[in-house]
Amino acid sequence: MVDPGSPGSVPSYPANLAEPPQIDQIGVGIHRPTEDGRWCLPGRWCLHLYTYPATLTVNGVTLEIRPGYAGICPEGGDLHYRFQTKSVHTFAHFRLRGHAEGSMVALPAMQDLGAGFDAMQSAFQEAIGWRATAPARAASRLWEILWELSARTPTASAESAHPALERARHHIEIHLGERLSVEALAAHAGCSHNHLTRLFQRDLGRTVVGYIRDRRVQRARHLLRHSTMAIKAIAADVGIPDPHLFNKVIRRELGKPPSAVRRDRR
Repeated sequence: MVDPGSPGSVPSYPANLAEPPQIDQIGVGIHRPTEDGRWCLPGRWCLHLYTYPATLTVNGVTLEIRPGYAGICPEGGDLHYRFQTKSVHTFAHFRLRGHAEGSMVALPAMQDLGAGFDAMQSAFQEAIGWRATAPARAASRLWEILWELSARTPTASAESAHPALERARHHIEIHLGERLSVEALAAHAGCSHNHLTRLFQRDLGRTVVGYIRDRRVQRARHLLRHSTMAIKAIAADVGIPDPHLFNKVIRRELGKPPSAVRRDRR
């Protein structure tokens, strides 16, 4: 039997979380030791938060269940529960889009949420409550839970970025309109200037400065085409407050000056 407490021993399933899940059923399930706990849900994923001890066999792999665990079953999985007592859990049956390059994360079959269980259980119960009155909001909350589960393990995704790189990219998005230096960004990310430069080059194929410039140009293009903000205000908003430098950067990157980009609005 696989122990979720042993790193690397629990299987993970590749999942596409680029879009919200489509919920078929979400609620609270109650089971008893006398029932036959065998199920298969073709085309549906299952998520459970457990408050009881039991065992679960998924596609021939037996996993231990303890209170405070979260379990994921892949679509079409053959499930066999062995309940020891009256067992109450929150559950969701849902669909995800198929494989898409760059959008896949790994969801562990079973993991111990530890001190985070109560917060996730509360979020799950909110999703259950919203299912009837605000289904889109329920799907959004379940989506958030799935992302949280994927991020709780260092093996969350074969495509996931180094934590320092993720911290740096998040910081750039939040502070894009401000002055950004590689040194300050590296300090925020918790690594050296040289290491951060290597991470950007390795994972994104860009220098740090080049990446920041790309993000500024992308935001500027969006604002030029889809807003009525003055060009001077857009330049300041994306962190290039010098009008002459802004004009030069946009012309070089987009092949035309800001005023021409604005005329391309749709």
